[in-house]
Amino acid sequence: MPYTVEWIAERIGAASAVNTQTTGNQLAPKVAENWVGGRIVVYLDESANGGQLLARFLGNDGLAFGTPVVVATQVNADESGGYDITIGSNLFDFRVTWASDSGEILYRELDSNLSPQGPPLRIDTGPELDIRPTFDRGTALIAWERVVNATDHRIVYRDLGGGPIAMGPEVLVNAPIGLNSRPAITGYSGSEAYVSWDVGGAAVWTATYGFGGVAVSAPAVLDSNGTINRNPVM
Repeated sequence: MPYTVEWIAERIGAASAVNTQTTGNQLAPKVAENWVGGRIVVYLDESANGGQLLARFLGNDGLAFGTPVVVATQVNADESGGYDITIGSNLFDFRVTWASDSGEILYRELDSNLSPQGPPLRIDTGPELDIRPTFDRGTALIAWERVVNATDHRIVYRDLGGGPIAMGPEVLVNAPIGLNSRPAITGYSGSEAYVSWDVGGAAVWTATYGFGGVAVSAPAVLDSNGTINRNPVM
């Protein structure tokens, strides 16, 4: 039975469908708001070959409107693939990043009409499988998980700068070699960012980096108390 994406307008109200396509699974909705209060929802549509990301506007009543816009095709539809959305480089735009089905991290900016601005741009530079990209909310910082092999996953960080061209180098964040996974990132103080991630579900680590990729503090264990620790959120 296909899944569908629904948006709950209010806690006590009925749910309303975001997706207009009803064949195939409609999964993993994410909502973003720009600097002037405009909101969109992006979700994964598996009815197309390879999977695609679609975007729609959300009104103040919580209802989706307008024709769905294709943001990306050939998306890694596996749970580990992942994508993220955030505000754009000006008051009205949005940014979307995703893992392609060929293992690349791609990025695209949408204008105030949800029109994609140019073709997708590749952010990663390695030949490895790259998955689970995540944006900082409000800046152009991005982190993702790199699969080197079955026992070696790494966390990589990059500063995209004020525009679509990546200004900083790729920076290897993690210290321990192992299953470093599920990164989270947030900017603070106007010039630095925290990056957190889990290591095999046994510990959560964190590190601090300056914009442009300059290390501010060495990676350190944030939580390792013998229980399951995973999926940090910032």
